[in-house]
Amino acid sequence: MSDELYYVPGGDDTFVELSSPTGTKLFKKHILTKGPLYYNNKTIDVTDEFLDSVVKNFNDHVVSHVQVPVVDENNVHVEDPFRNIGEVVKLERVGDKLYSYIDVRDEVAAPKMGKTLLGASAMLSLDWKNNKTNKRVGPTLIHTAITNNAHLNDLEDFEEVLTMSAGVRDSNTRAVVLTSTNTVKESNMPMDLDEMIASLRDEHGIDVPALQRVASEAGTYAKLSQDLQSALADSGILKLSASEGEENTAEDIVAAVSQLAQDRVELSNKVDALVADTAKTKAEKRVDDLVATGFITPAKREANLKLLLSNPETFEELLPEKPIVELSNESGNEIKDENHDADVDSEIARLSAFGADNGLTIKA
Repeated sequence: MSDELYYVPGGDDTFVELSSPTGTKLFKKHILTKGPLYYNNKTIDVTDEFLDSVVKNFNDHVVSHVQVPVVDENNVHVEDPFRNIGEVVKLERVGDKLYSYIDVRDEVAAPKMGKTLLGASAMLSLDWKNNKTNKRVGPTLIHTAITNNAHLNDLEDFEEVLTMSAGVRDSNTRAVVLTSTNTVKESNMPMDLDEMIASLRDEHGIDVPALQRVASEAGTYAKLSQDLQSALADSGILKLSASEGEENTAEDIVAAVSQLAQDRVELSNKVDALVADTAKTKAEKRVDDLVATGFITPAKREANLKLLLSNPETFEELLPEKPIVELSNESGNEIKDENHDADVDSEIARLSAFGADNGLTIKA
């Protein structure tokens, strides 16, 4: 009767990787059961969520290597890499039980598993911190230690999954490859649309729904581009192509829009300057009128002009109710001084009389 070696391909959640290239034997070991766990005078409630968290955090690799150390001479868990005999390559939950698949890579320890190395004990963190995210992620398996005096005494024994060291294989040894029933689809059973879309996404990285959305939007983009070209051409900003039916490039449209924006800025600046000049002219006339009527002194003209331009309300509030400057008689108005006129006439009369007495004639 020939020996048969069973190889299970990876890449499917229904399979377990049997061993790394350097492995020797793979063992399945029951390490935890749902229910209360009594440890160091504390009760830990191992729930469904607890077990699922341990499996999830293992699959997420929050612990880089879940090793398999042998406890020290005092039956104490250690993380000494020189006491490590392998690595946990998978966690599997079956009902209320959690199993650890151990790839035993130490060639000396491998033949002793389940014979003189009899049991295993899991080291768990109740709330492990993921160093990648700096966040707590809940219950996590740190390592599975080999011990002959485990804390839990109702665990199942080691179960060897496959011997990878075949020793000396003779010509009768036959290798059998195991596959799941849905690995190969019969050629006479074509995929439906949903299966095809899923296959393109998962196997080839092609997102069909996204491509469909882009295709549906292409017509909108084309119309927008055409309308934009027409509007720019009508405004004289964009010159249409000389060739019949040939459209401007995206670079042409971008340049035209940029030119349109630049022209708008220049026009806006000119308008702002014109408005500013008009406002200044009006303010100067207003201040000059107030200087002429005595409400503002000439020395304060510039200061009042700046205030009127920057804060018209304050300017109006500070204006006096009456003129503060006494206007000069040389302002252009006719001023009559009746007393002065009387004195002049009297002096003329006196001088005329004096001239007559002395033989002189005085003409006014």
